[in-house]
Amino acid sequence: MTSGVLSAPRDWWQRIAALFTGSYGVRTGYAVNARDAVDLLQTKDPSAAAWWREHCAHLLDGKRSLLFPTASCEERP
Repeated sequence: MTSGVLSAPRDWWQRIAALFTGSYGVRTGYAVNARDAVDLLQTKDPSAAAWWREHCAHLLDGKRSLLFPTASCEERP
């Protein structure tokens, strides 16, 4: 189950409420540690990484993941 990075409920009680109200969506894709993704983004586009750090710092504690759609990913051996 997923939610938007800006619209996601932040408090535990809001997450529970979101379960009952159907606010979460079901998506498939590749889950990547959010902090690792933004750290890697830093090497390619520092201004984009800065945006993530400013607007989504709550996701960068090393415990959360970002879900990248399968169609936008490429597997490498």
